This record gives sequence, C-alpha cells and structure tokens, in this order.
Amino acid sequence: NYRFEFDGTDVYISSDISSVTGGRSLNATIGAVSDYRPFFSQNPVVLASGAVACPVTMLSNAELSSETTAAATFTKLLKHNALFSSTDDAWSMVLIDTSDFGDFCAWEPFVVENRERVYVYSRNLDARVDDEDFMLVASSDDGGVTFSASVSTNMLVPSNRGYALKVQDSRWVMTHTDHPQE
Repeated sequence: NYRFEFDGTDVYISSDISSVTGGRSLNATIGAVSDYRPFFSQNPVVLASGAVACPVTMLSNAELSSETTAAATFTKLLKHNALFSSTDDAWSMVLIDTSDFGDFCAWEPFVVENRERVYVYSRNLDARVDDEDFMLVASSDDGGVTFSASVSTNMLVPSNRGYALKVQDSRWVMTHTDHPQE
C-alpha cells in the first residue's frame, strides 16, 4: 500500500504507513487553506503519453464556502477537482479550475482522451443550476500538463456521477447513473 503525502500541492507517494515521512503533511494546501484530502471517485486512466492520470476531488476537512446557501455541511465544504499524474514514481497534481461555478461545486471528475486533447469532466454540485450545467469540462492541449478553466458542457444530464470507458482507441462510452436528487 502507498499513501499520498503533500507539500503544498506537490504530491509524493510513501510506502511508510506508520508515520509521515520527510516532514510533509498528509493534507494538501490550496490557496490559504491547508486541510484538503483526496477523494478518489473514478478509475485512473493511462494516457497516450504513458502517464497514469488519477482524477480526484480535493475535499476540505472543515473549511466552508461562503458562495452557497446550501444547508448540508458536505455541500458547503470547499472542494477542488484535480488530476494526479505519474510517470514511473514521480507524481504531480494539476488543479482543475471550476471557480466560475463556485468553490464548493467540484465533484467526481473523470478523464477522457482523444487524439488532440485530454478532457476532465466534473460534476457540478450546485443544485441551483439548470440541468445542462450539471456537468463541466476542462481541456488540455499538452497531454494533461495544464488545463483550461472548466465550462458547462451544455449537456442535459442529471446531477450524478459520470463515467467514461474507452472501448477502442478513439471511442469512448459515457454513462450516468440516474437517481433522484434530494
């Protein structure tokens, strides 16, 4: 087993599960908040470059957003989507910018790659938006090193976990599990 450790937003893996190694924190620091922990909700994807890309939501342990009137504490927690990438044993993390939609809305990202771009789709947890804004997308023209800011996909979908499966070199199937919202 390995554990992810952080130095700010730099990611390290550790095989030492008895203590934090090298003085690094188990929680990432994003902006001025230093209590983010990773929530892996999707399978990793091997990109054309050979890098392993792990979509993750960085979830605050306690910091709440002032950008929502939601009642549930979970919904109000600060959240950022990110992509952990690895070639060999070197890990990096790139944040996926969803700030145009709120600092609480990022959730359950997943990765799709075609010949030109890498895409990170994100679920939008803001229940105030229209159905076509429940899924956001950010794109990368450099193999997943940097990403554009997320925009609405304008796809009519329910607010639930998305998933994409590569079925051939250039063909993906995207599914959603439909369930009622609370």
